[in-house]
Amino acid sequence: MQRLYSLDARKFVVANVGPLGCIPYQKTINRVGEDECVKLPNQLAAQYNGRLRELLIELNGNLPGARFCLANVYDLVMELITNYPNYGEHAMGIGRRGLSPPELRTTMRC
Repeated sequence: MQRLYSLDARKFVVANVGPLGCIPYQKTINRVGEDECVKLPNQLAAQYNGRLRELLIELNGNLPGARFCLANVYDLVMELITNYPNYGEHAMGIGRRGLSPPELRTTMRC
């Protein structure tokens, strides 16, 4: 990011890591229930995300004129996983793919 800054870039949007313990691969190899996520990958993602937030705050203070914004992918995806009925069938692609909510929870965890 500092290299981009040196090339006159000033506005950055940086996405954090989503809930890795909720992706189908992790759920399958760890044999967790349909409504569960694997805790360790999510804890590691949360730890990384906390450090990323601190880094962006530091960069905002150290690079004059730069603006680093954090896109909180983790919370967005967890909200969709946890409260998918609140967003309707269209928002989660049920109508388009013909998925029922239980299938959706399994396939959309990423």
